[in-house]
Amino acid sequence: MKNEIVIIKLGGSVITHKNDDSGRLNSQAIDRILNELSSVKSKKQFVIVHGAGSFGHPIAKKYDMVNGMPSTSPELKPHIVTKLRLKLLELHNFIIKTGENNNLELVSFPPFSSIYQKDDLSFHFDPINLIKSLNRRLIPVFYGDIIMSDKLGFTILSGDTIIKLLCEYLSESGYDISEVIFGTDVGGIYTSDPKTTTNAQHIPNIKLGEIKMNFDLANITVSDVTGGMKGKFENIREILNFSKHVKIIDLTIPDTLLKTLNSESIPQETIIEI
Repeated sequence: MKNEIVIIKLGGSVITHKNDDSGRLNSQAIDRILNELSSVKSKKQFVIVHGAGSFGHPIAKKYDMVNGMPSTSPELKPHIVTKLRLKLLELHNFIIKTGENNNLELVSFPPFSSIYQKDDLSFHFDPINLIKSLNRRLIPVFYGDIIMSDKLGFTILSGDTIIKLLCEYLSESGYDISEVIFGTDVGGIYTSDPKTTTNAQHIPNIKLGEIKMNFDLANITVSDVTGGMKGKFENIREILNFSKHVKIIDLTIPDTLLKTLNSESIPQETIIEI
């Protein structure tokens, strides 16, 4: 029997104050979420991926880092890489420490050190330490990061793309991806942006193909350097090759993640299936 694993994404809009370009933690949300995870760690095995929010997006957008900085370019500025990674690690280390305070055995997996983009824009990822960590009941934590790229020099690797890679490599290593949970600041998919439209209708269940057919993604897109909602759906399409379903939940509401992990029905979610 395969070991089951849950992959959980902590969205940057939840764990940071995303509109504060200086980078500001939402420490209360982080502590609450990790406390909820602590109460189910004996029943579930999971991998955490978190976004960068205001700690990464402003710098990455300013220097257009998603499109790379070719090593042949005289405009290559290594100090930008250092500056960005320091901000990312500030957030990441706070999450690891808060996990320890909540009796979670979190272990850091910086993508910069374990993943790189090849010349054909595919990714190389060696999962050996990931598998060994899971075998020892540790909880790996990845995050959206800047990584080396053979073609671009550097590029941004989003948390959503990391989840796609994790699904692929964990499945090849004998794990069953029981579900993938995207924790955001909205309760799933709506017919339009619920933050700006009063008549937005919530969609509790949907097939992946119906999203593209029935909705204008521009109406539910938050523009950011990792591709926004459109990029998320592109990754979800591939994730569903490995996971039974994908859930998008509202992590700003207390106990939502806990109830989801305990298979309780909640109103603030959308379940996406093939």
